[in-house]
Amino acid sequence: MAITLGLVEAIDSNGVYVSMPGSRGVLRGPYLTLQDVAVGDRVLTVTTDDGETVAVSSRPGLPDAVFNVLDFGATGDGVTDDTLALQGAFDAAIPGQTLLLPAGKTFRHTGVLTVATNDIVITGGGTLLATEEETSAVLVTGDRVSINGVTFRMGATTSRWTEYEQMKLRIHADGVTVRNVKVDGSAAAGIHVDQSSNFLIEDVLVMDTRADAIHITYGSHHGRVVRPLCIRAGDDGVAVVSYVNDGVICHDIDIIGARQVGQLWGRAFSVVGGNNITFRDIESNFSAGAAIYIACEDSFNTYGVDNVLVDGAVLSNSNRQADETAAWRPSPAEGRIVHGAVILFNGQAAPLAIRNVTMRNVIINDTTPDGYDQVAIRYGLQENLAFHNFTIRGGSEYAWAVSDVPTTSIRRVGFWQDGFPLPDINGW
Repeated sequence: MAITLGLVEAIDSNGVYVSMPGSRGVLRGPYLTLQDVAVGDRVLTVTTDDGETVAVSSRPGLPDAVFNVLDFGATGDGVTDDTLALQGAFDAAIPGQTLLLPAGKTFRHTGVLTVATNDIVITGGGTLLATEEETSAVLVTGDRVSINGVTFRMGATTSRWTEYEQMKLRIHADGVTVRNVKVDGSAAAGIHVDQSSNFLIEDVLVMDTRADAIHITYGSHHGRVVRPLCIRAGDDGVAVVSYVNDGVICHDIDIIGARQVGQLWGRAFSVVGGNNITFRDIESNFSAGAAIYIACEDSFNTYGVDNVLVDGAVLSNSNRQADETAAWRPSPAEGRIVHGAVILFNGQAAPLAIRNVTMRNVIINDTTPDGYDQVAIRYGLQENLAFHNFTIRGGSEYAWAVSDVPTTSIRRVGFWQDGFPLPDINGW
């Protein structure tokens, strides 16, 4: 039998009219009398084997605060396909409710799961296990949804995928909070944020993704990413990216206390098109490309960058993909990436530009010697770039390089390499 939550819309002599997810029905039967319910009440209905729909309980007024996906037929044994039961539970949720995925349970799904109801909480410590790469996403379209303590796991993957349906946890809504969540594997990005505002991603672990660990794009704005730990990402650790073809720019985003460890490809932290982006107290160890990448790319046709602050960073063992010896690279079959620890790169023509970038209180340790320039500024229109209090230890002997950007655009103060100061630059 199928269990469904419904809301009483009307009552007359023919029965009780109840709206349910995707349908509307009339409840009759010995378990329900007209005196049991009122318009606006919530009822729990059961469809019996012979197809008769009866009500087995009613609860007037506000909906139950908490309900469990097991009540909707999900098994949580990690083997049974629970897709329909899980989606039924998500569809049945009413604003203000909490949906439990019980700890110790693994709920296998083979299709994309969508959370569309506003103002609900999903919690409980359980695991959502996707076993089909092509349809492995959990999509949040409901505003102000809160997800706490859930694990999103991907089964085996064969390649890197690129579509929305393959992003492990996709946020496409406003006011969403993701806290104490683990993303264990993904066919594409681990957490993908697009066309979203006022989001919070806090204390998450994202590991072994095929693409970026956390990817923020398509005009997302006014969001915070706090203390994420990104391990072995297939591409960037935390990336803010704005494509010209999307027609909107990401803006007003803070990344605080982020840590990145090990990569197969990409950069630890990047802004590739975006305005008013802040990184504070970040750490990277063993990035594939640059640990910090500020760019305006022609290859992906991205917007420029305006007003980026990096305040406090420890960047160690950066740019491992630059190793001359292929076997020492994180992706030995791929070519070299020569970025150093920090690179600002503009491949677009004016008026697209990199402007008003400030980096301060940065420690760089043991950048791959084959990465050449530890800090590099390369090409295109770049203005008002400031580098304050940099300490470089070990690694490449080449601390600084500028290509086709005038010194009038650059301010460098308190820049040290292996205990020796580099001359200040006061270009503006």
